Amino acid sequence: MERAAASGPRPGAPSQAIKNISKELVDLQITTHRLREQHETEIFELKSEVLRLENRVLELELHGDHAASAKTDPGHLQAFAQELEQKARDQEHCNHRILQVTMSTWRA
Repeated sequence: MERAAASGPRPGAPSQAIKNISKELVDLQITTHRLREQHETEIFELKSEVLRLENRVLELELHGDHAASAKTDPGHLQAFAQELEQKARDQEHCNHRILQVTMSTWRA
């Protein structure tokens, strides 16, 4: 009796059980993948928000530093504003590219 059991699975019910377990495993892997992708997206969004807020703090600090300079040189404030706008656009482009790479990595 022990030899028959050790020689391999019997056709029928055990084969169906193996298929069911395999299907459940694949379903769990798909769910895990989706949750991991969602987690990465949330992390990216939080990091982007932190960077945006840090950028805003720097803008406010620089604005305070440049306020005195602007009173003596009005063109200085305009140049400063353009510089900040460019930095914000560069940061937004960088964040968008990171998200694209992250999403394509998870889908591959």
